[in-house]
Amino acid sequence: MEENNIKEILYRLDMIEDVQRLILQKLNNGKTPITIHRRDTMANWETVNPIPRIDEVCEITDMPYYYKKGNGITHFNDLPTRGKPNE
Repeated sequence: MEENNIKEILYRLDMIEDVQRLILQKLNNGKTPITIHRRDTMANWETVNPIPRIDEVCEITDMPYYYKKGNGITHFNDLPTRGKPNE
């Protein structure tokens, strides 16, 4: 897959995430939805491979400062890893 196609797909996924957040906010009477945090090791996350809810933070306990953020559609293994290493 070409790099431009990948960038376009990632851009569209970000737009979908924004729309989902706005819908949840509307359903919650204008209040920001509560963020859910779950913690586990990378091995367990990859084995179970759940679909995290929108804005659900999946902390990776054996990789400090790394996490994945759910969008309600994508499995854990396919979500981008966010964060930075402990410096």
